[in-house]
Amino acid sequence: MLGKKLGSLSPSEVGRARQFEEESAKPARLVADFALDKTIVCDLIDLQQ
Repeated sequence: MLGKKLGSLSPSEVGRARQFEEESAKPARLVADFALDKTIVCDLIDLQQ
């Protein structure tokens, strides 16, 4: 994904850009995990009623 966008950067700059991209994705993964957990809990509650 970063290949064409980073063609003119030095290797260390590319590394920093990749690290930034990975760090930026973490909050989205946390939200997705939380949403899945919430769905599972709600389903379990519905099964008990």
